[in-house]
Amino acid sequence: MARHAEVRVGDLADGLVLAPERYDPRRRAEAQDGRPLGDLVTLARQSVRAASSEPGLRYRVFDTSDARAGFLAHGRPAVPGESLGSTKRVLQTGDVLISRLRPYLQQVAWVDPGLVEADVVLCCSAEFYVLRPHDDASIAFLVPWLLSEPIQAVLAAAQEGGHHPRFDRQTLLELPVAGAVLAERDSASAQTSEATAMLREGRVRLARLVSGG
Repeated sequence: MARHAEVRVGDLADGLVLAPERYDPRRRAEAQDGRPLGDLVTLARQSVRAASSEPGLRYRVFDTSDARAGFLAHGRPAVPGESLGSTKRVLQTGDVLISRLRPYLQQVAWVDPGLVEADVVLCCSAEFYVLRPHDDASIAFLVPWLLSEPIQAVLAAAQEGGHHPRFDRQTLLELPVAGAVLAERDSASAQTSEATAMLREGRVRLARLVSGG
C-alpha cells in the first residue's frame, strides 16, 4: 500500500527540501522515556589530509567497508601523511563509527583499544559519522543499539538519494535512546568490549596461520 504525508510549505526542511523521504513518518523512532542521542555524544569533526599531516607519523585509514556489523577490521596498512588522499576524520579510541552511506549495510563499529599502534594516527572516511562521548563513560553500548531492528528501520526510512542513499546527521542525533537501554549501558558496553576483543584476537590468530607463523 502506498504511503503519503501532507506537509505544509512552512514545515518544509531548511532549503525547502522536497524529497519525500525527508517527511516519511517512519524515520522517527518512538521512546517515551528516551534521551536524544545528541545528549550523549558529539559528532567529532577533526580532519586530516596530506597538507595538514605531521611528519614522522603514519596514518591508518578505515574505509566504510572495514566496519561491518559492529566490528572494525584493521583497514589498510598505515602510510605516511603525504600519501593521504581525500580528507579523513581523525579518530580516538572509544569512538563509535556509523556510515551515513547505505545504512542497510550495517557499517557500524566501535574503535577498540586493539587498534592502537605507536606513532600511528587512526582516521576514517568522511562518509562516517564519528560519535564521541561527552565524558569518560564508554559508548560501546551504542553499537548493538544502532544495529537493533527498530533503529535500523528508522535509518532505512531516512535515507535519501537513489544512487548513493544517505541519512542526515539530524536524524542520527535525534534518535531517542530509551531509558531501558541507558539503564544497561555499562553492562552492554562491557559485553561489547569483550566481544570485540575476542573477535580481534581471532583475526590476529587467523592472520598468523595464513602467513605460516
